[in-house]
Amino acid sequence: MSDNISQANNKRIAKNTLMLYVRMIINMAVSLYTSRVVLEVLGVEDFGVYNVVGGIVGMFAFLNSTMSSSTSRFITFTLGEEDKEKLNSTFNAALIIHICIALLVIVIIESIGLWFLYNKLVIPEARMNAAFWVLQLSVITSFFSITQVPYNACIIAHEKIDLYAYIEIFHVLLKLIVVYVLIIGEIDKLILYAILNLLVSVFIMFVYRIYCIRHFEESHFQLKTDKQIYKSMLTFSGWDLLGHFGYTFRYQGCNMVLNMFFGAIVNAAVGITSTVQGILLQFSNNITMAVKPQIIKRYSVGNVSSMLNLVYSSIRLNLFMILLITIPIVIEIPYLLSLWLVDVPEYCAVFCQMALCANVLSSYSQVVYIAIQATGDLKQTSINRNIIYVSTPIVLYALYLWGFQIPTITYVLLLLGQFIQSILDVNILKKKFPQLYISKLFFDFLKIFIIIILTSVLCHIVCFNISSGIYRLICVFVLSSSLLIILFTAFIFSLQERLYVKDLLLRFYERIHN
Repeated sequence: MSDNISQANNKRIAKNTLMLYVRMIINMAVSLYTSRVVLEVLGVEDFGVYNVVGGIVGMFAFLNSTMSSSTSRFITFTLGEEDKEKLNSTFNAALIIHICIALLVIVIIESIGLWFLYNKLVIPEARMNAAFWVLQLSVITSFFSITQVPYNACIIAHEKIDLYAYIEIFHVLLKLIVVYVLIIGEIDKLILYAILNLLVSVFIMFVYRIYCIRHFEESHFQLKTDKQIYKSMLTFSGWDLLGHFGYTFRYQGCNMVLNMFFGAIVNAAVGITSTVQGILLQFSNNITMAVKPQIIKRYSVGNVSSMLNLVYSSIRLNLFMILLITIPIVIEIPYLLSLWLVDVPEYCAVFCQMALCANVLSSYSQVVYIAIQATGDLKQTSINRNIIYVSTPIVLYALYLWGFQIPTITYVLLLLGQFIQSILDVNILKKKFPQLYISKLFFDFLKIFIIIILTSVLCHIVCFNISSGIYRLICVFVLSSSLLIILFTAFIFSLQERLYVKDLLLRFYERIHN
């Protein structure tokens, strides 16, 4: 991907990225279908209830997200050092910490979470009992998900992305069974949906753990008390905790503020938006997941120049992959939602458009954050992000109290916050690595922004001359994809990046024909 990347690493990253895209395509198709059916079976109100009650668990999931990030960084870093004893100690410390976090989350949700459910959320009285059981089942699901993190980190650190992709594809297919049982089930649909999600999570957990125990020596649990490892992980995760708390508080806080002012129906629109946003963010996340181990390993052996070259390339590829799908979908989202959903919640289309714009900025800062994370020093970036994150729902609440009760203000604030965050993260990376060329990042982004404007304008010209429908949808997708490929190849990608994309396409072609 850069001049300093070996051919072997280039092929490994291409292979891993391809597997993630195969997984993503299947996940996208299944998720779009299952979301539609679940919304139809549960109804808009129950779907909104599930989204907002699940958000109570999500409010405390920042603990899991923090240690997930910390565990992945430390296992990958230690793997790069090739110290097996330290690697085993790191894994065991991570597992013990995650068990403690899972128990803490249970205590918090069963106290604060229950109070919030009965005293603050706007839920119809007739659905309160179902909401209670959804919360309980979500807590159990959260326990298994939290304690699973060290095993997933091992798989990613060893760059067994193909295995990860296969298991996640199987996970996605299980969602189809969930939908089928939900349709034919005769008990309360909302409670049944929570039960089925719990069973799927437990099953996938055992699959991951069995594989790790059989193939990775470090994943064999031993009660070790290496205080230095615990101290390093907890210090690192302490600042990461601040950032993840703010991120969770921002999203779930905004969701709950919307519930307080507009009720569960608007939460249904937020739930659909989150589904669309999450699916499309995978287009850039696949690049991020494939390159993350390489960025951290290169830093761990002191190869900073190679690491920064990989950061430059990953940012460009991230933006290319997410724009490839984001531009046509933002333009055609009203039509796509009408095709996808039987009953499109109010505000859903504009929520989706603004959330997808935020995705583009997020894909930029993701790679920058990984490079910062590799250094082990997250203090300043966590403080900056937390200020932005925590202030968003507070400002939103104040605006609604003052009479600006327009739901779309939520996503305006989210988009603005993401933009500020991206600028601050690049500034921090420059301080850590003076050899970083900010001008290179700036001019790349400026050129990409011009490409976005040009592509969007030409696509809108097509829209003005063709009636909304499947034919216009195809035209917009073909035109935007063609323009992005041509313009990125001509003005953005380096020679090595073109070779990377070529290798990725060849592997995709070979996989189809084999």
